Amino acid sequence: MKRFKPNNMLFPMPVLIISTYNEDGSVDAMNAAWGTLEDRDVILLQLASDHKTSENIERNKAFTVAFGDKRNVEACDYVGIVSANEKKDKIAATKWNTTKADKVNAPIILDLPVTLECELVRISKEEGDFEVYGRILNVQVREDCLDENDKLDFEKCQFITYNSSDHSYRIVGEKIADAFKCGLKLK
Repeated sequence: MKRFKPNNMLFPMPVLIISTYNEDGSVDAMNAAWGTLEDRDVILLQLASDHKTSENIERNKAFTVAFGDKRNVEACDYVGIVSANEKKDKIAATKWNTTKADKVNAPIILDLPVTLECELVRISKEEGDFEVYGRILNVQVREDCLDENDKLDFEKCQFITYNSSDHSYRIVGEKIADAFKCGLKLK
């Protein structure tokens, strides 16, 4: 085994696109890899407090979380490297189509495969970190990402992850086994 210094080498890191409304009603979006489920219906995001998105979440008490995919990789990267504090209309460059979420006051990016509509539960601020806890009130999935039984089809979605080891995006998709079944043969 090769040893490394402690670092953020955790895989997979999802490519999460966090969307909010700015104070003037325009759409803001940012790329965040630091997110996970905190509970069955609560998502936890680690953001920096100086992001425009952090300010918008605090003001609006709502946000959406969409999952990046292969066909939108360049736009997903763009909203992560360009700050809305410096370029107010950065969403225009992505050519994304947006609409208002059904359950919360936040935008949905129609081009991304899956979107979670979240209401703010709480924010924890410590040493410049901005932990956002959001209750998932609704999930929207692009219809072309569903299988014949209306189940999410990972291969159709072509979700991407961020690899912090080499700073690349990777595709998630191929099914290799059935969970809660393949291990039964070892019982």
